[in-house]
Amino acid sequence: MHKILSELVITKIYSISTMYTQKSDNKIVKKNRPCWGVILKYEGETVYSNHTSDYLSDEKHLMILPKNSSYEWVCTKSGHYVIVDFECNLEINELFCLDIGENTSILRILKDLEQLQLSKKNFSNIESFHLLYSLLVKAFKAHQDNTKYVPIDKKERLLPAFNYIINHFTKPIKNDDLAALCKMSTVYFRELFHKVYGVSPMNYIQNLRIRRAKEMLRSDYSSITDIAFALGYNNIYEFSKAFKKHTGVPPTKY
Repeated sequence: MHKILSELVITKIYSISTMYTQKSDNKIVKKNRPCWGVILKYEGETVYSNHTSDYLSDEKHLMILPKNSSYEWVCTKSGHYVIVDFECNLEINELFCLDIGENTSILRILKDLEQLQLSKKNFSNIESFHLLYSLLVKAFKAHQDNTKYVPIDKKERLLPAFNYIINHFTKPIKNDDLAALCKMSTVYFRELFHKVYGVSPMNYIQNLRIRRAKEMLRSDYSSITDIAFALGYNNIYEFSKAFKKHTGVPPTKY
């Protein structure tokens, strides 16, 4: 997440809106989001889901939805939220849920940003960029402060899965199998893993593969196809897509 913040460059702010969602059992499917989004549900609750994780969006959790990401969401408790749609330079598909705690200053920034966009005053565009950057910095710092301490016993509970991942990350691995190694439910395992390591188990595995791929590309390893199969990808296309997603360039240009 630190890398994301340090390399993020906002290029355009499309809109800032306060909206209301009613509690419902119906899931809304979103495919290939057209732009980046920041959402604070300051009343009620909404749950976002992708293929690996569930994320709670409420007054203490700020959602960041990257461009081209696909996910589902369902409103589990009615209430208002503020959403900012914007454009930036990054290409990342993973959803981010930032634990901002009791941070009322972030909501104030969002409201100021909304008013500024409506006012159309001189230099409002520059001020809007400044406010959005300030919001992201505050949110990332709050998340870091709220999640940096993890009791050692929780890390120890994950050791069986962690050791298995380190020794088998080039093989097919499922969350259910890792959870079973730790003798916990899959939902709780994914939640605890994300809290301890900052990413989902599947993304942690993917990061290990990409890190090893970089080492192999810098060496005299025979070919990109061999690297792809050695790291457990089904084909070179799957490997190239994953590598570009994480590094911004295809393996042929690394």
